Amino acid sequence: MISIVIVAVLLASTLLLPKVYKCTDTSVSVGSCNITSSDVTVSIGETNETSEQASEIKCVQWYPEIPYSSPNATASLYELKAAIPNCTYLQLKCEVNTTVDTVTAQTDTSTLTDALSVARPFGYKIILRIQMSDARLFAPTNADAWFTSYTEVVKQYAILAQNQNIEGFCIACEFTMLEMPQYNSYWDNMITQLRAVYNGRLWYETNYWPYSDDYALANYNSTKCLAQKLSLTWLSRLDCIAVSTYWEVGGRPQATVHVPTVQELVYGWNNYRSVQGGSYPSMWIESPVADLNNLSQTFGKKILIVSGLISAESASTQPWQPPDYYPNITQPSQDDLTEQANWYEALFRVFHGQSWVAGFEFDVAWSTRPDHPIKKESFLEGKPAQDIVETWFTRSWAPEIPGDLNGDSKVGLADLVILANAYGAKPFDAKWNPDADINGDGVVDQTDLVIMALHYGQHYP
Repeated sequence: MISIVIVAVLLASTLLLPKVYKCTDTSVSVGSCNITSSDVTVSIGETNETSEQASEIKCVQWYPEIPYSSPNATASLYELKAAIPNCTYLQLKCEVNTTVDTVTAQTDTSTLTDALSVARPFGYKIILRIQMSDARLFAPTNADAWFTSYTEVVKQYAILAQNQNIEGFCIACEFTMLEMPQYNSYWDNMITQLRAVYNGRLWYETNYWPYSDDYALANYNSTKCLAQKLSLTWLSRLDCIAVSTYWEVGGRPQATVHVPTVQELVYGWNNYRSVQGGSYPSMWIESPVADLNNLSQTFGKKILIVSGLISAESASTQPWQPPDYYPNITQPSQDDLTEQANWYEALFRVFHGQSWVAGFEFDVAWSTRPDHPIKKESFLEGKPAQDIVETWFTRSWAPEIPGDLNGDSKVGLADLVILANAYGAKPFDAKWNPDADINGDGVVDQTDLVIMALHYGQHYP
């Protein structure tokens, strides 16, 4: 079988020269391959990005468990430089609060300038993220008053960011109830005012959406579906779109403990509906990867993956739960640490190198405490996940070549062997390899073979 597949790919690579071809198997949109129906045209995208333009954001949140001005905070960055030397950005949070319809700043400027004075000598670029507690549930009683107040507070942080040459600025985070068309003009006005005082990169961070458009719109006009996100026309005015990617790719919680493998988690990213299952599978989206790609293509903006996983039992089935949801949070088991590491590995395998991804930003990832204990939180210090992040942050962000299964930036014989060994396999089969499922439809078959054939011999640079 292996020799037959290899010969078939080599023959196809000499015959299938066009950049557009037909295939008959049902598939999904993944990477630069856009497959739209059961009898579809598959368009192979090409990137014009230079190596510099293709470089990604590699960021961890520097979480202030102790003040940034403390000598121990400096020590924590020495540890970060040693543990994840290829991390290039630190995220600093700027907290705001709302009383009725008046917004006030909670993070004072001296806190931020203290952080900058410590971080800049290490060479870090900085992202400021504006965030408000319980923003997902907030709806103003007077939209005019609230947006005027919020914009003024955020603008003051933006002026600081401009004066301090801060590279990235997140204007708001997960205001789910305000992600509706009737508020579009308010967001447009805010962006205009921020552009007038800040010339760095702007983005907004939206929360993940679990529900299919048909289910959400038919039942309760949910803001937790892709159709609602695509109605936010002001997203096109930003430099990228950040997404809190907390999909339950580990599946539904089970009665017995199950530590999902990397392969199972990769499958969950590409086949979310199948992973959720249940009596009403049509309520779930097909694929977070396909939806994120759709969001990127609609607005012409790259997606910044914002995430992080707590090291706790079955956390990948409910990654949005806070640490105090889990018992005995101070001592994660080996299974807990393995699940966290597998989750990070799968995340990188799915999104690293995608031409429509701006990079990664990991929440609550590094503490200002250099002696931070290992806890059931998303901190990386001293955990296997730390090494996963460093390994992937070290890798170059080369444009993805469909068919490059081993990640060496070329499509050749080694990739053919990988595909041949997995040919015909589906998830949970003994020879299943998600890397060989090039179009992400849950089976390694002739469609994947054709895609590889079209790119056989390509390399970067």
